[in-house]
Amino acid sequence: MSVEITTADVYRRSWSWIGAVLSMELRKIFSYRVDFWLQVVGGFFSQFVVAYYLWQAIFEHNQAEKIGGYSFPMMVAYYVLAPFVDRIVRANNAFVISQEIYEGSLSRYLIYPVNYLGFRFVSTLAHALVGLAQMVVGVGVILLIWGYPPELTIGWSGLAMGIASCLVSIFVYYLMASIIEMVAFWADNVWSLLVMLQFSSAFLGGGLIPLEVFPVWVQTSLLFTPFPYLIGYPIQGFMGRLSSEQWAEGLLIILLWTIPLMFTLRWIWERGRKTYTGVGI
Repeated sequence: MSVEITTADVYRRSWSWIGAVLSMELRKIFSYRVDFWLQVVGGFFSQFVVAYYLWQAIFEHNQAEKIGGYSFPMMVAYYVLAPFVDRIVRANNAFVISQEIYEGSLSRYLIYPVNYLGFRFVSTLAHALVGLAQMVVGVGVILLIWGYPPELTIGWSGLAMGIASCLVSIFVYYLMASIIEMVAFWADNVWSLLVMLQFSSAFLGGGLIPLEVFPVWVQTSLLFTPFPYLIGYPIQGFMGRLSSEQWAEGLLIILLWTIPLMFTLRWIWERGRKTYTGVGI
């Protein structure tokens, strides 16, 4: 007796594993609640407090009303969002793939009936969704305590632009980080390469300093790289500083970057699997 498999069954099975992976990752994240909140609060304040007093000193020393198009309250608003957006985009996506290659635990994924790269991206997405929820709560609490800058215009269109930009940025960073992590197929240590990527994405992406503060020629040069669209671009969207044309143009550029990155990741993955020797499970 044969059982007919319909197209609906195929789609249902395809989506069911995504839901299962999301559910599993969320349970893992929330199983360590103290560590969960310590990372959020500690990471935010370590970045925000330093940036607040540094920019306060810069504004006072220069007697400036605006720097890079930002007033001091807007600069503070930028640094309220920056740690959260940085956390969403990077989404705990570091040292996981390389560790599995070194430990040999990658072997178990090779026999699963699930695409490993897709599995890792869904896992990353679970961390990003939690980061997004943390940002909503964190920014809401801070704005209630600190107040709402009159120049800040957070509307539904800005929220939609920011969230859509974040989703694409998560995917691009995932591709970039995964490419570097898979160098572990051939190298003994990829730690320094990943740290370089993290610093580059934070510095050239607007996570440490708003890109508008950079010289014009640097801003222009960066537009041809994926970095300015990783952190600064979503923040601009959330703050309502992007027109719909600017947002669409940026989205198109970063989407174009996904094509060579996807081909490179796929090529490295196929080559790396041929050299991989699992020693554990």
